[in-house]
Amino acid sequence: MRIPLIDAHCHLEGIPDKELNGLVSHALEAGVNRMITSPTQMKEWARSREISQRYREVEYTLGLHPWFLQEKDRNVKTLLRENYSEDVIGIGEIGLDGGRKKIDIKLQIAVFTEQLEFAIEKNLPVIIHCHRAWSEMIKVLKETGVPRAGGFVHSANTSPEIAESLFTLGLSISAGGNTAFNPGRKLVQSLKAAYPNHLLIETDSPNMNPLKRSEPNRPENISVNLKNIASLLGEPETEVARATTENASKIFRLELG
Repeated sequence: MRIPLIDAHCHLEGIPDKELNGLVSHALEAGVNRMITSPTQMKEWARSREISQRYREVEYTLGLHPWFLQEKDRNVKTLLRENYSEDVIGIGEIGLDGGRKKIDIKLQIAVFTEQLEFAIEKNLPVIIHCHRAWSEMIKVLKETGVPRAGGFVHSANTSPEIAESLFTLGLSISAGGNTAFNPGRKLVQSLKAAYPNHLLIETDSPNMNPLKRSEPNRPENISVNLKNIASLLGEPETEVARATTENASKIFRLELG
């Protein structure tokens, strides 16, 4: 029997309405039971909710991505309180990006901290982006805390030592298209450290196409990611599917059916 898959991280907000039915149908055919779509800017929040309400297979989160922050976003906790509803299953995509020099890292830390605090207040899992800011992120997580519900760092290209620090803090990691093109030794070691209890699978659609980088990605390609991850782990695809689905279901309190 095929194990249902959870695409723990994707971005469906920019998909035109005329393409959504086909996208969801193809994902279901590929074995996807749930897709968790995460907005990156406040202007996408209503769209996230709309798509989730239209398709039972789509859940949604709320959050501000570090790439698009402005000074006005320092009051993000107020914005989240004003837009929160009971069908929100997490806070994301949030985080830090040290490679995004035009966005002041102090602003990123302030907004990341506010969103973490809101997630703790509501006990919602977090979906975290981190790039070239691992020490800063670990510091914020230790000082601010992590929701009891946990969460994960998506497409976590990091060392097994940092991965273990995340696990100790109550977080997991997810993998997807980052396993497709000559993944580095540290990434493979991190995946092995995460498996089976702290690993999720994602597509990051429409980003990180595992078949052709130049083309938009789709949730149906999670089957390609599953195959790549299982190969790197040296584990059967069915067991990796079972573990990642159980981990995502636990974090987001999902009942599959």
